Amino acid sequence: MEFLLGVVVGVMSSWWWLWALLFAILAFEHHEYEGWGIFGLILLVITFYIILDINTKYLIISSILYIPLGIAWSIYRWKRHCSSVMEDYDIDVKLAGCELDSYQKGRFIDRLKASNNITKIVNWVIVWPFSLLDNLIGDIIDFVTQVIKKHLIGIYNKISAGNIEKING
Repeated sequence: MEFLLGVVVGVMSSWWWLWALLFAILAFEHHEYEGWGIFGLILLVITFYIILDINTKYLIISSILYIPLGIAWSIYRWKRHCSSVMEDYDIDVKLAGCELDSYQKGRFIDRLKASNNITKIVNWVIVWPFSLLDNLIGDIIDFVTQVIKKHLIGIYNKISAGNIEKING
């Protein structure tokens, strides 16, 4: 049993583990696996506790400062969430060409009710640094995507046109 505990502590005190864990938490946040993100953060705190031999008192003080920042982030993130839901709603209305029925509207209303999204909000409070990083990276990816779609797509289409002609014969 002591050997197994030694192996676990040895793995958790390696830098490879730390980097893998950081990227895993970021991936969980990006794909909105809220429970896994929180679990990963707990493992991260344990890892820092082991590697850096952090005093429990400092861990508690850090937690007291960490939560208000998470609450502030979650308020900002909720506002972005609501804007995103409304963008989806506008797209659905345009695609339908008319008003949506009550069931379809209800789906959007459910996504806008904070009481239906407690898990998501709690996740933003607890895993806020990773949510922040995911939003920054996501914004950069969205910008690059828009540049390609609006300005560079013609170049890509010209490159593939000859190959498409060969397939169509």
